[in-house]
Amino acid sequence: MSISNLLFWLVYIFLEFKLKWSIPLYIRIAVTISIISNDVLGELINLYVTSFLFDRIQHIFGTYSLTLWSFFIIQQFVQMKFIQKKLIIIFFITLSTTLGTFYEIFEFLQDELFKPVIKNQTSLLDTDLDLISDVVGGIIALIHYLSSESLRLFRLPFEQKCKS
Repeated sequence: MSISNLLFWLVYIFLEFKLKWSIPLYIRIAVTISIISNDVLGELINLYVTSFLFDRIQHIFGTYSLTLWSFFIIQQFVQMKFIQKKLIIIFFITLSTTLGTFYEIFEFLQDELFKPVIKNQTSLLDTDLDLISDVVGGIIALIHYLSSESLRLFRLPFEQKCKS
């Protein structure tokens, strides 16, 4: 997983530079903590196997941070800032659920293709709890976004061009 995370971030950094995207520093830090805790604590120190609680916390926090990050990326990709509260609510819940589902599919494919000794998905219960944790992370991200004036008022690069 560490190699794929590194490759993903290298591609993202390239796109961010090339497309002149901008993400709030807080979200960058949260995503970085999520990735490092997954790779170091979860996989290297093996907390995914030794701690039931770590997997839940990692899914909640990972989905929280990646939902916020994805929300800002999508707005810049489509060059449109979402301001209608109902749309933001639907978007956050849908986005967090989709991110969690893709992650579970990725875990499934790893288990099926590479046949690891310790599987990513130990049971249907584990998968279901992961998905529930992902929704909880998305709801926390939504609440944080709606209650944070600095996140809601963060000026995206395309807004700065329009106002100049």
